[in-house]
Amino acid sequence: MKIAILSGCRYTDCGGAQRPSALARALVSLGHEVEYHNRLDRREAWRDGVHVIDAPEIGPADLCLCCLPEYAPIADRLRQDGAIVVYDLLDDWDGFVASGDLRRGELDMEAELIRISSLVTCSAPALVSRAARLGARRTELLPNAGPDYAFPFLTPAYDWVYSGYLYGSWLNWHVLNLLDETGLSGLLIGRYDNLPDWKNTEARGELSHSDALSAMSSAKVGVIPFQGELCRSVDPIKYYDYLAAGLWTVTTPDVEPLAGRPYVRMASPERFVEAVIESINDYDHYISP
Repeated sequence: MKIAILSGCRYTDCGGAQRPSALARALVSLGHEVEYHNRLDRREAWRDGVHVIDAPEIGPADLCLCCLPEYAPIADRLRQDGAIVVYDLLDDWDGFVASGDLRRGELDMEAELIRISSLVTCSAPALVSRAARLGARRTELLPNAGPDYAFPFLTPAYDWVYSGYLYGSWLNWHVLNLLDETGLSGLLIGRYDNLPDWKNTEARGELSHSDALSAMSSAKVGVIPFQGELCRSVDPIKYYDYLAAGLWTVTTPDVEPLAGRPYVRMASPERFVEAVIESINDYDHYISP
């Protein structure tokens, strides 16, 4: 099949550790032809067998996997040319609008995208209910996933690691500041503009997915310091990468889909550092994935 992926993130965002780019790689490995579009990917490129392409050149396609409401017009063009449209709903966009991370007009685009979609796939249970409420013809719960192998462990050089976006109202910078103040050694993987003057935290910038996994393996604990109502619908793909790298994960209770997952500790911002230290101790005693 020829598959068009209309993504909310650049192919290389967070080292390619985002659902759309991970799906693109997986579909290519199954023998499909994949064209990948995000408006911030301004140059045509081939990455991991995936054709990163600008909007005017994309299509025709057998299947269009649309991950962001703003691409509804492109998805509709592909539909009219014969593609089946699937809306991959990854976040509570109402929450993003309420927090100021998304324009309200995006919700109108989402209504149109749901109207033309044969299926709405959802990464978290709360999103299934949301899609049904918005009139989806058919919904399917498809949680995130990660590598199907354990990445080779490296000699730990860091106590904790965070891999992902370093912006947005959902990122709790206060927790990251507290981690640095304790003297625990930290590693940040991801694109950033300006960072605080931390003493014990190293920022490596954006890495390829394989390099990011290798870097994660040099830490003991992966952290997900998210906050806010919109996180109650987030199944963080970084959790699966942390697991493949042999790490415990410490997250805030706002990330409800991680409740009860293996090797996860949930802790309020006030207890977050304590939970990281507990997880480091478990790692040191080989109580690890």
